[in-house]
Amino acid sequence: MDEQTYQTMREMMEAHEAEKQKWYKKDKEKQKQINALEGKINGYKRTIRQQKDELRKLKPKKKKQYKNQPNHRR
Repeated sequence: MDEQTYQTMREMMEAHEAEKQKWYKKDKEKQKQINALEGKINGYKRTIRQQKDELRKLKPKKKKQYKNQPNHRR
């Protein structure tokens, strides 16, 4: 995830928290909007998690260290 995506997501989350505090006890229409924002944020988190998993799969695996196996170097 690049820095710009992280920054925009952080700004969205901060804006969402401010919105949530402001409208939390208001009418149901505002509550629906909050739920939609939370769903969006969770969707972003899910895609970020999936992208991290994909990157982890692309990285080369480290070779195992042979410890306590004296026959290995023969």
